[in-house]
Amino acid sequence: METAIVSLICIGVILSGGMILAQSAIVSADHIFDNWKIMEKRITDNVNTIISATGVTDNGGAGLEVNVRNTGQRALGNFSDWDVIVQYYSAPGNIYIKRLTYTTGTSPGNDEWAVNTIQWNGAAEVYQINLLDPLEDMKLQVKPNPGVGSGETIFIRISTNNGVTTSAQFTK
Repeated sequence: METAIVSLICIGVILSGGMILAQSAIVSADHIFDNWKIMEKRITDNVNTIISATGVTDNGGAGLEVNVRNTGQRALGNFSDWDVIVQYYSAPGNIYIKRLTYTTGTSPGNDEWAVNTIQWNGAAEVYQINLLDPLEDMKLQVKPNPGVGSGETIFIRISTNNGVTTSAQFTK
């Protein structure tokens, strides 16, 4: 009789342990599946995001204007989460590598960048204002301080909020 009671207790402990183990496995598989979906969405966003710098012009004291085109399939926004990094030589020959700060105005201050205009086919944007839709062009005002030296080259790297980058260079 004593062995029957001990056997029932052992069977109960084994069944409880098995159920706890099965529940943990199901919860773990659920977490893996959820994270897989998040990762898949990020990869899809990155694949559908393509930007290219199509030109740089000098605006004198206002800095440089960088033309960026969205050649991907995804509308881009959240410009405050973008990165603009410049590398250049100033007039005395000192090298600078800076991450410029985003500003919402169209004329940035020193060491800032701003979205000047967004256009589609040369006309002002009318659809999804303040988003860079596919095939739209955006003009960025970039103002590094001190300025780029005469005859020097500036290298500009632009990164979207999901990590897709483009770069341009310009010799002043």
